Amino acid sequence: MQGRTWCVNMEIDEDISAILDKLARKYSSRPIARLCCSIELPIGYEIRSGREIEELRRNCRVLFVNFYSTHCPYCKIFHKVFIDVGRKYMGRAGFIRLNIDYDIETAWKYNIMSTPSTIAFVDGKPATLIPGYIPHETFEMIVRRILSEAGCT
Repeated sequence: MQGRTWCVNMEIDEDISAILDKLARKYSSRPIARLCCSIELPIGYEIRSGREIEELRRNCRVLFVNFYSTHCPYCKIFHKVFIDVGRKYMGRAGFIRLNIDYDIETAWKYNIMSTPSTIAFVDGKPATLIPGYIPHETFEMIVRRILSEAGCT
């Protein structure tokens, strides 16, 4: 009698093992989603200091910081481009802005020589500097490339 129970349990163990193997293959073949931003930021969120950049760099795998000034006409034109692209890629990266009129030291720290300029941070480090105004399609292409390289697609 005990031998028969052992055989039944053995068959059940083999069945369970086969099911677990099948599930393991199914889930190991799926790409694992990577959490790219642990906080939710409004697109174009205005920051006032470099300290805020430091904090956000720790919470977002990819962060785009647009440095602009109040009286810059190209900054006003690029603002719409930055916001539109930011909306499209919301959740995959943070899109924030810093008015250098309020914090010139941070602009100097990141070697911002003109406005608008945008820095892409990946894993907390500056990865790409995008100087000046660029058209919507070009900015979106750059954003897609950076997100792809960071695994945030």
